[in-house]
Amino acid sequence: MLASKIYISPDAGSTPIGQILPGDDVALMGVNGDFAHVFVHVSGWVPNRGLLPLHTPGADRVLMGAAIHLEQEARKYAGEDQEAKNAARLFYRITDDFPTSPLVPEATFRAGRIAWQLNLNQYGTPSGEYNYMLRGRLLERVLHKYPKTPWAAEAAFLLLRKKLTCNNWMAKPSCIEKEGNVYRSYVEHFRSGPRTAEAMYQVAEHDSAAWWVYSRPGKKQNLGKSRSAMKKAGKWIARLQQQYPDSDWAREAVFLNYEMQNGLRPQGLGLR
Repeated sequence: MLASKIYISPDAGSTPIGQILPGDDVALMGVNGDFAHVFVHVSGWVPNRGLLPLHTPGADRVLMGAAIHLEQEARKYAGEDQEAKNAARLFYRITDDFPTSPLVPEATFRAGRIAWQLNLNQYGTPSGEYNYMLRGRLLERVLHKYPKTPWAAEAAFLLLRKKLTCNNWMAKPSCIEKEGNVYRSYVEHFRSGPRTAEAMYQVAEHDSAAWWVYSRPGKKQNLGKSRSAMKKAGKWIARLQQQYPDSDWAREAVFLNYEMQNGLRPQGLGLR
């Protein structure tokens, strides 16, 4: 479970021939004193510490705790991609080694979330053993295998990113409604999920953006669409405050409504 060098013989002074990373699938072939004979990529010896036999009582919970710890460590320090990958690998081991564990839906989501977030910061598909978790595949697995869980709602929200392809609302205001509809559809499908309040705010925010863009002088001006968008935004803000009155999103929506009522450009939308 811990990172460790693999030695050619049961002696820390012998030649290192490889490395075990957290979450690697290790075959334990024997023990010699303080060293364990293992096969993982290569056959060799590692210090007999940090290895977690599958028959250990509560091993799935131990792995979950270790993975969460590594995930928290990765969040503390910018650029700690290796720690994040180690965490994802441990989460994935739960799904692979303990398929009947009640932790599997969450572990699948958390492995997929890390892989998704790392992939957003990279161009192309990295090669190697981490490739199987990229491109949202684990998130899609959560949706297909555990559709009624909160983890499916979380996964679906992250995957909305694939549908948000507009990059210049001022030049193409029709994109605002298109992207807003992505969040509208999400809210209708996940009416009371862990990301529903955020999705509702996104709908209101998109409508407020349409209000602003269509109110500007120029070729794109359409005061009828502007008034309609403002009305729609107001309804979503009211719905959000009614359904999630104590959420940060409801509180932020109060400010969004203030901006519209006072003719101020909505903040945080990339509008110019």
